[in-house]
Amino acid sequence: QNVYDAAIEDKNHAPISAQEYANIKVEINLLTGFERIDYQNEADLLKKLQPQKDGVVLRDGNRQGVFLPSEWKKYTTSEEFLHNLKIATGISPAYWSNRIKVYRFRVVEIKENAV
Repeated sequence: QNVYDAAIEDKNHAPISAQEYANIKVEINLLTGFERIDYQNEADLLKKLQPQKDGVVLRDGNRQGVFLPSEWKKYTTSEEFLHNLKIATGISPAYWSNRIKVYRFRVVEIKENAV
């Protein structure tokens, strides 16, 4: 229903044209269950992250950020990945607390041309 609403019912965007339709590519990401990552400190967490494989959920209180595994392509290090995930979560990149909860997940990608 969410996909349909975003594609058809979203009043914030004009309908796509026939010309645009020819270039549409559909991509679906199926997420696995979340696995909590236990860590001692931020450095330990960084060692446990698996670049290019892990999707990561970071929760701090009522704030949450999620990066799909594809986000790793944008960053050269785990530190840079985590730094930007903190920003997406709404916390300072310099902030750390051992109360932060971190989860990993994997993604099964389904890609197809819509035409």
